[in-house]
Amino acid sequence: MGSGVNLFDVRSKLAAVLAAPDGEWQVYGDLVDAIDVPCLMLLWNAEKFDPLTSCSGTANVDVLSVAGRVEPGTTLDVLDNLEAEVWRRLRDDTEQWGVRSWSGPRVFEVAKVNYIASRIGLRVAVTL
Repeated sequence: MGSGVNLFDVRSKLAAVLAAPDGEWQVYGDLVDAIDVPCLMLLWNAEKFDPLTSCSGTANVDVLSVAGRVEPGTTLDVLDNLEAEVWRRLRDDTEQWGVRSWSGPRVFEVAKVNYIASRIGLRVAVTL
């Protein structure tokens, strides 16, 4: 799983990897109270860090792919395309992002608005 990034740089590193150069989607590296869709939100998993030694281990970070509001239309197609882009960018990055999990589409609420989203659980070797 790579040589390791600093634990405290994981979300910013991942945000840079997943950023859309043309602004096609936003990447939020922190919690927000409103979003522009489609977007990616980077969140720590409940088990943020699994130690291997006193100064290294595995970080567990989640990518929440948010396609759009819950409404009829092509929201699931948007989600599929967003996920495909996430996978392409992770595959092409020099860091080896391991996959922990990948959920199907779910309803996700932000500021009392329901969105369709999926969660991709990643792990990466880190140092402290």
